Amino acid sequence: MSTQLSRATTNNTITSTANAEGSDSDVSGGEMFTLAVMVLVILASLFGNSLVIGAAYIRESLRSPSNMLLVNLALADLGQGIIAIPLRMTEIFNRGSKPLVPCLLVLYITILFFGVSMITVALISVDRFVAIRWPFLYGNYFNHKSVPIIIILAWIFMVIFSCIPYLGAGIEPEMSTKFCFYSQYLSKAYLITMFSLVNIMISVILLITNMYLLKETLRHILKIKSQVMPMAWNGYSQTREPTLTTNNTRSFENKKKQSFEPSNSTKARYHREVKATRVTIAIVGFTIVLTTPIMVIDLVSIWCPLCSPSIITRIAVAMAYANSCVNPWIFARFNSLYWETYLELLKRVRNVLRCKWK
Repeated sequence: MSTQLSRATTNNTITSTANAEGSDSDVSGGEMFTLAVMVLVILASLFGNSLVIGAAYIRESLRSPSNMLLVNLALADLGQGIIAIPLRMTEIFNRGSKPLVPCLLVLYITILFFGVSMITVALISVDRFVAIRWPFLYGNYFNHKSVPIIIILAWIFMVIFSCIPYLGAGIEPEMSTKFCFYSQYLSKAYLITMFSLVNIMISVILLITNMYLLKETLRHILKIKSQVMPMAWNGYSQTREPTLTTNNTRSFENKKKQSFEPSNSTKARYHREVKATRVTIAIVGFTIVLTTPIMVIDLVSIWCPLCSPSIITRIAVAMAYANSCVNPWIFARFNSLYWETYLELLKRVRNVLRCKWK
């Protein structure tokens, strides 16, 4: 989460900002680094997540229940990239003693999109967990009717939860600052609740489900391979046998060949399972790696707002921002259908632009 941006840019100047407008008119090196990261993430998030949404729009096979969760993740990441991060950019250019944008609004947008993103990642992980643990019941819980309802409920929950500061969980800081600190503008009870629900509980779900996924997927893949390989080998060996002349023998051979036809569907199922699981594990892995540092810093800031070293916080902020733009490339890396659809979508956009230019 990008809540510690202000600490990354000015760790020791909170109390002197109002009196230092003249001397603080230039953007510092730390602020330039943060600003560069923000701009890059905004562009990458806009480009990549738009590709995911456009790919699902033009290709029907990318509208499965599992892919609907991926599209929702792209929407949440897009919101972070083009709304939440630009709001944070205003803090860098602010040279007054108060925020340019009301802090409760900035924090509301940040919590909303970050929360939906984390919940969606958890749903993607649970989706794969159910598909492998209870494959015959999977269709009852994750289908084209239930998944949209789950997605809508996730957004409603985060909209309501993000509004709670306006209902009394927001507090006035003891000293007016131009930066929006969570620890200064939100009550400790709200922060503990937020970290418990959005961060800690979801992280536990991700760890448990993905440990199971790694173990069961490996066993599942080995089991499928043990079925596919002998069937493929037997099917191949049959083609090496001498051709027999009697009609009865030929009929018997045809029946034997037909018995090997299910191997194609088994192989297809095997590849689908592998692709879906790889995407899930990669998404969860990158999410944990990129967001855990800033989660820890934010959690510590509840009791000690300025305990984190500035350079550590800057790196953690950059990692958290990067999380909103990496997922589209994970989809393309582990699922060739996404990559093919990206290229097709870009070709269509190019053709439209060419027609306009002409």
